[in-house]
Amino acid sequence: MRRFDVLVLAVGGATALLIGTDAVPGLRGSDTWRWQRRALDSFAPLFVCVVIFAATVGVAFRIRKVWGVARVGARALLLAVAVTLVIAQMLALTAAEPGGLTNVARRVLDPSFTSYHTVARSVKDPAEFLRRYHEIQRTFPVHGPSQPPGRVLFFHAINDWASAPGRTELLLSFGAWLGGVPPGPPGTTEGQRAGAVAAGFLLLGLGALSIVPLTVVVGGRAEPEAVGTAVLLMSCVPSFVLFTPQTDHLILVLAMSAAAFGLEAMRRPGRARAPALACTAGLCGSLGVFVSFTSLAALGAWGLGVVGMLIFARFRDAPLPSVERFATLSIAALVGLAIVPAVTAALGMNWSAVFREATAAAHHVQVVVFGRQYSTWVVQNLVDFVVFLGPPLAVAWMARVGAEARAAPRGGIETPFAIALLAALLGLDASGRILGETGRIWMFLMPLAVAGVALGSRGRPARDLLPLAGAQLVVLLAIRAFWNVPG
Repeated sequence: MRRFDVLVLAVGGATALLIGTDAVPGLRGSDTWRWQRRALDSFAPLFVCVVIFAATVGVAFRIRKVWGVARVGARALLLAVAVTLVIAQMLALTAAEPGGLTNVARRVLDPSFTSYHTVARSVKDPAEFLRRYHEIQRTFPVHGPSQPPGRVLFFHAINDWASAPGRTELLLSFGAWLGGVPPGPPGTTEGQRAGAVAAGFLLLGLGALSIVPLTVVVGGRAEPEAVGTAVLLMSCVPSFVLFTPQTDHLILVLAMSAAAFGLEAMRRPGRARAPALACTAGLCGSLGVFVSFTSLAALGAWGLGVVGMLIFARFRDAPLPSVERFATLSIAALVGLAIVPAVTAALGMNWSAVFREATAAAHHVQVVVFGRQYSTWVVQNLVDFVVFLGPPLAVAWMARVGAEARAAPRGGIETPFAIALLAALLGLDASGRILGETGRIWMFLMPLAVAGVALGSRGRPARDLLPLAGAQLVVLLAIRAFWNVPG
């Protein structure tokens, strides 16, 4: 066994031990806020998670073996199986909690957990809601005031769809079969309860679908080993599979889609469809910003990867896009990025006022209400991020940072994903915009670590993945067994 394998296994085991014994409460946060402990009554349900992990290993190994020569249909089937297994893992981890799968609808309905569904219940006319958003957002509960209206309208659209009589009965029957659908806050209609069931499972599916653009990010058909590794490692990132159902998965899938389209445009800038790809990347980013202003940070992080790719191309003597072509692609991306703000502004939304209100609300909640201090959380943010990325993967990511830095002058790196993540993470942390819960909020950064490590796996046997992935699984199961995540 390689020394690196021993290291990641030791890190994973030590992390699980610390989580289980609570020997270092600082892993859960600081005195002003921390994740709550809650040991499961029985660890037996976690065996299902191990079985799903084993199936994912099999699919990932198969991808590494056949991805480069398989036909489109075969690759699509493998991806569909991988996405299905991720959804199954999310559901198995949720089912292991007290309350089981009733938590899917409960978390959507609970005003103190996902307040956007609560706000969506009062939306009658979306256009009027957009026009008045900056005036009323401060009256919203919990998370609502600090976000743009995209998440609320997401739930509003699903509630409307679910309120059709036949769909309402079907969804509520499905929820009852899973253990029941909570009544929700006073005034919640049957259609809105049904909408909570539909929205919860849709968020699970959208989150799992982020694996699809991840395969493009790491090179697509040309990089079968990296694709297989990325699928396996992403499936055992604690943040990704534990924080469900969460609207953070909306940010993740949109940011990943923007990255995939943008990287494809820049990798082959001379193709006729490159401007369309760049514009689509911008549109995905535009939708992401409508969902959360955090998406600006996500776009910046992946943008660092694209810039690094262009810079490192000089070391590799690879052809760079001409100034004219680069300008064309940049303009196309900006056009896409402007679409949603332009449309919503035309409908009356005051973006600058919404941004000011959101910034002020985020500061108020974090600093005034919870009393979080920059001096504490500038360190604690990194701890939370590493714990929910998975310390074994964090070790592999930092090793990859060194490998990218050493290989760059020799032209051995195409896209410095690991370096881009380090720069983005330190910049975000130093900014102090977020104080706490970074393991969830900065989920959009974690695929950069996965992509960097996946590209570093090329040329290595598939079995070399098992120690790292197994160590990640140990940490994941320890969090589920002993912490009340996501709450």
